[in-house]
Formats: sequence, structure tokens, C-alpha cells
Amino acid sequence: MTYIIQTIVIYSLTYSIAVMGLSLVVGYAQIFVLSQAAIFGVGSFTYAVLAGRNITSDLLLVIPIAIVIGGVLSLVTGLPLLRLGGDYYIVASLAFQYVIVQGLVNWTSLSGGPPGLFAFPSPTILGWKIVSNMDFIYVIVPILAIALGSLLWIRRMPYGRALVAMADDEVALAAGGVRADALRVSVFVLAGILAAVAGVLFTSFLDVASPGDFGITESILMITMVLVGGARSLIGPFIGAVILASLPYWLNLVNWSVYMTGVITGVLLLLVAFFLPDGVAGLANSGLRQLSRSRNRASLTAADQGGGVDE
Repeated sequence: MTYIIQTIVIYSLTYSIAVMGLSLVVGYAQIFVLSQAAIFGVGSFTYAVLAGRNITSDLLLVIPIAIVIGGVLSLVTGLPLLRLGGDYYIVASLAFQYVIVQGLVNWTSLSGGPPGLFAFPSPTILGWKIVSNMDFIYVIVPILAIALGSLLWIRRMPYGRALVAMADDEVALAAGGVRADALRVSVFVLAGILAAVAGVLFTSFLDVASPGDFGITESILMITMVLVGGARSLIGPFIGAVILASLPYWLNLVNWSVYMTGVITGVLLLLVAFFLPDGVAGLANSGLRQLSRSRNRASLTAADQGGGVDE
């Protein structure tokens, strides 16, 4: 049981990193991008190729390389935003997703074809071998903390305030001299960087990289994680990732078929669309605000009653 729980934690944290940047794309750029899994896969194969060919399995070297590759590919993905918008961009991102995955499938000398690559050397950090589940948790938690802290810092900077303005009133943003399309492209690059980092962690733990694991279904799953958790909340992607990344394991524990994962994911997406447009995090924030208002009213009532007694 301990091993299963540790595995659930690793998958949940890894997917949290993968969808953190996507939450900015969905929540602030307000575009549903269907190519996040492709960038996730590129990060995955970056580790698979470098480690599998005995070039390096040191995460301090692999992760920066994946960041550069993921950032460049995300920039290429985001450039159509300068000319496309709305539904047209969704189609463009879907095409990009297809091109990347099919490229991996057919570039057999690099990716191993449909079966992919597997049986890599253990990942290392400055000579320390990352072997056990707890080792991976010790590595992933600081990376997640750095990613979360970076996004929190970005939110408080003028760049973050521009993102909020883009989501609230794009006309006002343009009046302030900020180009919304350029801002969207930058968000795509940030999302791609985080997805590539998560891909490296994913494959270094799983010990296999297969093109089939990064198809359109995976991109839809990532979008669902963001929507279920809450697109405009920093904690939202973490909540969505914990719920959906761990779902197959919980189904297995209660002897349900893992094929029910897709059905339950679809039901959750429908429920969120109809009843929780701001996701679980939005519901929690609303509850906290109501609780705070109730306490304030109670305090004011107590103060008034106290004042009446004194008189």
C-alpha cells in the first residue's frame, strides 16, 4: 500500500507541474490548447534519448535541455496566435499535437517507433542515483515548489497584472499599450517549459517513453485537470492533477476497470462545466469568502449588542 500511495503522489505532483502553465493559458489567455501533451512528450523523449544513449542521465543537465527544446517548440506553437484566434487556434494546436506525435512515431532511429524507448540508466543529480519512490518524491517536491513560487512571483509582477487585465478586459489592455497576442505567446512558452520539465520527471520515473502516451487523449486529460481544479487559481492545477492522475489507482483498489477512468473524467468535466465554472478551487474560495463575511457580520452584531448594553 505504501508503494501505491507513493506512486500516486509522484504522478500527481508530476502532472501538477505539467498543467500549472496550462492553467495560465486557459485561465488568462482564455484559449483551449490541445498540444500540451506533445510538449510533455518532447520533455519525456529528451530524457529517454539522452539517458538511453548514455549521453547523460543527470537531471541538472537534462532538464535545462528539455526547457530549451520545450520553450522553442511552444514558441512555434504560439506564433499562429498572431494571426489566428478562437476556434481556429484550437484546430492549429490540434494539428501541432498530431505532427509532433506522428513525428515521434515515424522517427524510429530517435524514438524507437511506436514501442518507444525503455530501460534507461537511473536518473542522477550530481552523482546521486535516484532509485526509490521516496528519492523521486524528494526531487519532485522542490521542483514543484520552485514552479509554484515562480508563478506566484509572476502573478504579483506587472506581467501578472497584465495577464489578469487580458482576461478581464482585453480592450483596456490594448489601450494601455500591451499587445494581447504577444502576451498570449509568452504564456504558451511558459506553459511549454513547465510541461517539458514534467515530461523529464515522468519518464525518469516510469523508465519508458512511448509516443502513444502523449496523444490527444492526454492533452484533453490535462485540460480537464485545469478545469476541474480551477483555471485561474494557482492551487487549482494541483487539485485537478491529484484527482485525475490518481483516479486509475483508486479504481483499481476498488476493483473497477481502469477503462472507467475516461467515463468518470467526462462526467467530472460535465459537472464542472454546469455547476463549478471556477473549479474546485473556486468553490473553496467562495466558501471561504462566505465564511469570512459571516464572521464579520457576527463580529459587527456582537459589537452592536455590546454597545447597546454599555448605554
